[in-house]
Amino acid sequence: MTKLENRCSNCSGKFGLVSYHHWGLRFCRKACKDAFLAKTVKDHARMRRWLGFLPRGVDGKTPDQSLATSERENRGMSQPDRV
Repeated sequence: MTKLENRCSNCSGKFGLVSYHHWGLRFCRKACKDAFLAKTVKDHARMRRWLGFLPRGVDGKTPDQSLATSERENRGMSQPDRV
């Protein structure tokens, strides 16, 4: 019986004489490591695109930025208009 720790993180294949590492993960081949990294980059890009669709305020600012601006204006500390 083979322990799960002795398997590739990408394909669950057995290790040979050489194994490749990335952030504590072990891979049986360089191709497995490269495929895993490519999939990770693709997933991160998808998350960034998804998070780019968060709602923005009417003036193009995020709700937190709009709140900070309105709090400043309530204190009378609005920024002067730039010319």
